[in-house]
Amino acid sequence: MRRQTTYISVDIEAALIRGRQYIIEIGAVKLNPDGTTESFTQLVQPYKFKKLNYHIQQLTGIKREDLLTAPSFKEAFYKFKRWCKDDYTFLTFGEFDRKVLEEEMARNYLKREFLYPMIDF
Repeated sequence: MRRQTTYISVDIEAALIRGRQYIIEIGAVKLNPDGTTESFTQLVQPYKFKKLNYHIQQLTGIKREDLLTAPSFKEAFYKFKRWCKDDYTFLTFGEFDRKVLEEEMARNYLKREFLYPMIDF
């Protein structure tokens, strides 16, 4: 029996800026029903971004300079949404990715329905 669902495993990198978590990278791997995979990665420049914590730079390998030329969350999100296409189920590892995505989408006045269905793997 062949699987019908496309699963997209999402990994979010975020930085604490002015007391809030802001997404600095969207990463994902898509497992298609035919068994093939695709990957997506996009750096994101946080709103009013000036400095990236040294610990986050060490943890993620992302440098401040990389984020200065990255698109805004909205631009990155629309690129990600186009890549996802239709008929998928998101997979996350823990609550962090879902919560940060929901917060960022609310902050940018984007509908959160796109994130569901989502399974905490």
